[in-house]
Amino acid sequence: MDVKEMHAEIECAETSALVASAPPYQLDALKAPRLAGWPLKAMAWAMTTPGIGSLLSVILFKQNQMSLPTEFANRLPLKFIPMAYPDTGRPHSNESESGVPLDTWVQLQQSEKRQLSSQSDFRYWTTGDFVQRYKDGRATPTTVIKSVLGAIDKLNPTLKAFTAVNAEDALAQAEASTKRYQAGAPLGPLDGIPIAVKDEVDVAGYMTTFGTLFVKEVPSCDDPCITRLRAAGAIIIGKTNMHELARYPGGSSSGSAASVASGLVPIAVACDGGGSIRIPSALTGQFGLKATFDRIAHKHGFTYSVGHVGPIASSLADLAIAFAVMSGVAALPNTDAPLPRLKIGVFRPHFENADTEIVQRCREVLDTLARHHGAEIVDITIPFLNIMTKAHVGIISSEILRFVERYPNPFSELSPELRISLSLTKQFTAQDLLAAQQVRAFATDQIKKIFKTVDIMATPVTSVTAHQVPNDVATAGESDVSTTSKIMTFAPLANLVGHPSISIPVGCDSSGMPIGMQFEADFWKEDILVHVAAVVEKSVSNKLRRRPKEFISVLSD
Repeated sequence: MDVKEMHAEIECAETSALVASAPPYQLDALKAPRLAGWPLKAMAWAMTTPGIGSLLSVILFKQNQMSLPTEFANRLPLKFIPMAYPDTGRPHSNESESGVPLDTWVQLQQSEKRQLSSQSDFRYWTTGDFVQRYKDGRATPTTVIKSVLGAIDKLNPTLKAFTAVNAEDALAQAEASTKRYQAGAPLGPLDGIPIAVKDEVDVAGYMTTFGTLFVKEVPSCDDPCITRLRAAGAIIIGKTNMHELARYPGGSSSGSAASVASGLVPIAVACDGGGSIRIPSALTGQFGLKATFDRIAHKHGFTYSVGHVGPIASSLADLAIAFAVMSGVAALPNTDAPLPRLKIGVFRPHFENADTEIVQRCREVLDTLARHHGAEIVDITIPFLNIMTKAHVGIISSEILRFVERYPNPFSELSPELRISLSLTKQFTAQDLLAAQQVRAFATDQIKKIFKTVDIMATPVTSVTAHQVPNDVATAGESDVSTTSKIMTFAPLANLVGHPSISIPVGCDSSGMPIGMQFEADFWKEDILVHVAAVVEKSVSNKLRRRPKEFISVLSD
């Protein structure tokens, strides 16, 4: 046995003993008073005032036990995960031998026969609907984009999904697409398809603000994922609204999700540092995919090591097409083939840490997969999940603070809620951040071990459905970290570790609010998630979808 193998064996023994000592499941919601209006402004002033602010920060830091990762790291090996993940298992050419070449897959999904099938009274228009109309002359990209722009003018005053729309540029893109269809030479599977982009992703000519007042950069070139979308013919409609610097990590892609849910676009580009693709997708009844870290090339903004870019779409086929285009994969799974006999891991106390209706709906999906598709439900354990979640908080908060402090005097232009959050973030020390990275390495090892025994893991996406926005948030916003952390219950682990996860709509609660279910897979295994989601869409989602209150059709029947 060489020295490296000996150290690995010692480390394995130490970690095994630590895992065996793990306490029963616990996941603490963050604790702080809900504030809005003048109390919120007063708290923001206090938190940024020397002396008072430090005292309040120490109290909140201790109250939420944010030092737990540092204390836990003292029991861990000195192991850290590099930002460039190993390429082991990463496809470099064709996605897999059993995959269907992308062009063939798209042709099948966008076929007229496929578009005409429907299992409910309501369904969204898909890219196939657009493409079929372009090819048979019932519509052109130009007429469709004019319809989309008119719909945005009608809905956006209420919906507030878009922050910037360049109608002239969108129409110019549409005219070019129309000419390509007339010549019988579309660029790719998304030619003429309107797409919205979150205001965290660079689009040439559009200001990238990250939802702030002090970041006003106008990039001269597109983000790499936008370059790929344009190469496939996509028409960029505009930039979508986001919470200031993703101050609610679970909801910062809400503008992208709303643009899809309302029917304005079939696909939107979003970002996910703590659930912000998956959670808005779930709360609006859409599909969302957070791929493996760095699977989709992206100029990372302010969440450097936990942030992902990815698609939100109203159908699984469109989600998969957008993912393939944005990532450059050459093939997708044959979703018409039977689902392999999968082992689905469920950490039951974690799975059940949600409202009763959500848990029941997600159990029914598991039952469908087991009874009709041969899946085996396997009990798993994720040890020290509470500490992993707190480590994620320390990492993402520190990365946001680092981004903000690049700019002169930014705090004066931040919302009261974010001034409070970032003031608290300053309590994290260099020791705390190093400890959080040790916890991250531990979490990554645990997830890798789990995926040696199961193919995917299953949870709800959120522990609650969308709640009504209180009336008192209009003047100064809101700070409600307790509710936010409950919404994020199931999201941060995939950001901390970097493995892929998908959000699938699986019905609504008794109030009519959408419910989402999350599946997670091993690194680079997005193909499994796409296949599972396709099965769930056919057997569950399509039967239960409801027309949103705010919806407009941009295509004629």
